[in-house]
Amino acid sequence: MTCIDEIERAGYVASIYHDEDAESPASWCNVGTLAYDTRSASCGDMPSYWRDYGLESLIPADATLCLPVYAYDDRNGTVLHVSDWERANGWIYATDACACGCGSKHGMDSVQLRAALESKLNVWQQWAQGDVYGVVVKSPSNEEVDACWGFYGLEYAEEEAARMLDIEEVHMLERHPNLAKMVIS
Repeated sequence: MTCIDEIERAGYVASIYHDEDAESPASWCNVGTLAYDTRSASCGDMPSYWRDYGLESLIPADATLCLPVYAYDDRNGTVLHVSDWERANGWIYATDACACGCGSKHGMDSVQLRAALESKLNVWQQWAQGDVYGVVVKSPSNEEVDACWGFYGLEYAEEEAARMLDIEEVHMLERHPNLAKMVIS
């Protein structure tokens, strides 16, 4: 595993790595359902319902909001974005019954629901392009003291790595109160 970036504070080092075994958003993100034609793009275990049917015939009757999606592969992996219906080769939709409580009957207006679906689409794209990371924090003695995986987006992984180091500094100062005097002075 190759380290992508490192952040150091008070002798602690947070190393950021690609999460090569990232969990599919299908297993944890319930904001909506995404489906597309896998002849145009490949996205792991994402379902393909397009193959034998027309797009509109597969949109559920209880869909609160449905957005057309254009999916294709480029040199960086699968690209997913909201499209117009003429160009669409897939869709993302939400129903009032979705597990996260989204939908108009649950307090989200159509603008909020659209933002939630677009956000999920972004997460799917990050996953499909391998833009998922893990952070490993090591002490000054090179002992692993913390690790967390599944950060979607490098910027988010860097923010969380810094946060993890802030927590480790607090723990270090609690374990070694004499260091606090040296840090403050």
